[in-house]
Amino acid sequence: MATTTIVIDRVRAAVTATNVVLTARTGFFETGESLRFDHGHMMEITGKLARKNSSKQKYPLIILVEDFDQDSYAGVLHLDLRLFIVNLNPRTQDDSPQRWEGVIKPRLLPIYEEFMVQIGKRFSWDKVETPGNTPPNTFTVRTKFGVWLKELSGTVKNMLNDPLDAIEINNLKVNVKALGC
Repeated sequence: MATTTIVIDRVRAAVTATNVVLTARTGFFETGESLRFDHGHMMEITGKLARKNSSKQKYPLIILVEDFDQDSYAGVLHLDLRLFIVNLNPRTQDDSPQRWEGVIKPRLLPIYEEFMVQIGKRFSWDKVETPGNTPPNTFTVRTKFGVWLKELSGTVKNMLNDPLDAIEINNLKVNVKALGC
């Protein structure tokens, strides 16, 4: 449990640092807007967001999805994390090229790039296999995030109750020294 708290705290710190860097870029965030962080199960996060009134209180948002795998050996926790970077796209009828130009390129990709740099400052990873400043991961751009729920269940529902575009980060392989080592 204490180690899970360390992981959450380090991801939160990476989000905070990403926010600071991007806020310094003139015009990146609108007035009153900042990068948010949450963690938990997706249904729990959906409920929290539904209780908030303003999209500026919700997005952009980085979500650390729980539960995450933790393998421990030689005093090191080897983690496999899954996250989402989400941003509101109120123009739900836009096609993918418009979404790429309006949200993904100017918003989500810069957040992803800076966030991965900040994660790299807070976690270690196998730098022999993956040299550089950012840990290995797989990311997927998800336009109209939530549409896949319709395909699986037959009902129309946006993930997190809002029309969003997202970057899903899977297989984020990072390490942290286990407590007591």
